[in-house]
Amino acid sequence: MLYGIAAGLNKGISILYIPFLTKFLTLSQVGIFSIIQTIAQILSAVLSMNGASAIIREGANDDIKAIELLNRFLLNTLILCSVFIPIVYFFDGTEPKEYFIASILTLSEAAHLLLLSWLRVKDKVNHYLIFVSLKSLGILVFFLIVLYNHMPFIYIFVVQILWNLTLSFFYIFIIHSKAKYRGIFKWDTAFNSILAYSFFLIPHNIAQWIMSGSDKILIKYIIDNKSVGMYTISYTLCLLLMLLNSGLAIGLPVFIIKNYKSWISKKNRLIFLIFYSIASIIIYILIYFILYIDKNYFVFIKFYDKIIYDLIIWIFSGIYFLGSYYIYANIIFYHRKTKVISAITLFSAIFNIVLSFYLIYEYGIKGAAIGTFFTYLIYYLLTFFFATRLENEIKIENVYQELLVHCITILIFFNGYHILGKYI
Repeated sequence: MLYGIAAGLNKGISILYIPFLTKFLTLSQVGIFSIIQTIAQILSAVLSMNGASAIIREGANDDIKAIELLNRFLLNTLILCSVFIPIVYFFDGTEPKEYFIASILTLSEAAHLLLLSWLRVKDKVNHYLIFVSLKSLGILVFFLIVLYNHMPFIYIFVVQILWNLTLSFFYIFIIHSKAKYRGIFKWDTAFNSILAYSFFLIPHNIAQWIMSGSDKILIKYIIDNKSVGMYTISYTLCLLLMLLNSGLAIGLPVFIIKNYKSWISKKNRLIFLIFYSIASIIIYILIYFILYIDKNYFVFIKFYDKIIYDLIIWIFSGIYFLGSYYIYANIIFYHRKTKVISAITLFSAIFNIVLSFYLIYEYGIKGAAIGTFFTYLIYYLLTFFFATRLENEIKIENVYQELLVHCITILIFFNGYHILGKYI
């Protein structure tokens, strides 16, 4: 439960960045900010060699192994970044060195990813919550200092990187100051076999980030940074639903493992889906309420345009299907068919790139939002299909009520778009 709260807090505070950024920055600068954050998140799993998964899998019942793996992956990440960052700087022809900044930010994000996995596997939930809170709140405070003092745009990334690295060094020091962890630099653990496990999960992690971030990169190169900024504003508002999805992603796997027989019951899944759909509708209405209040009273978002509402309906509906995906994805995980999940994710990522590329060329940034919707719909449907093949208790012909709930919810979203949009 607390891990879900921590994940929600992390995303919730990050959502607060955008109103302040849009108030003080240009749309192009907001777009550049979004691109750099997206690239850093994608590369953090790659350059850390997906060490987070290895730490969680191998270190759950062995304190020494967990800390050995944390050290090993931290060191390897540092070595890889030390080579990668200068290469990026040499070839980066953008202004203001977007990819170079993203590569440095990647180092700090990768360190955080590894540290958080160690805290989680050792069940240090209070430390996990404190770490996430310090990171998000600290960045927000430093952003506000930079923005309200009208410092150069690049300072936003400087303070983020410095704060991330400071927090990483602090927690690494705290971890290694424990007497029982001394002497762990011997690294007796057979690392190669563990590295093979984590390495082959990298495509799955990259594919997930591609689905959520490739649209912004395609918009940048097909259209411009200004359009990325407009798309980012709409996407960020839809992340309110992602707060709920983050809690599901962390809390639902454990619940399903412990209550699997009741979960595959048609009635229990249907009840869960109904409650999730109702919560999604409430959040959808809340987004329009936020837009109404801001447009008429605060004006944090300076760039109001009809396209914002066109984007929100498609992106939000897509994220709704992403939340529904967890209902059946965890059934596949329960059966330990991780290759099936990886194949589904990889296919969906490729589908997303191809479809978004075409739609952006044809319909501009609205095409990217439509691509996001159909990508997450396909992601959900494929997961649903393979879950019903793995679990004999679930039959496709017996889940029509769940599909009906989806249809009604999507109809409410699109009708709400036409009705609520008139009042903003």
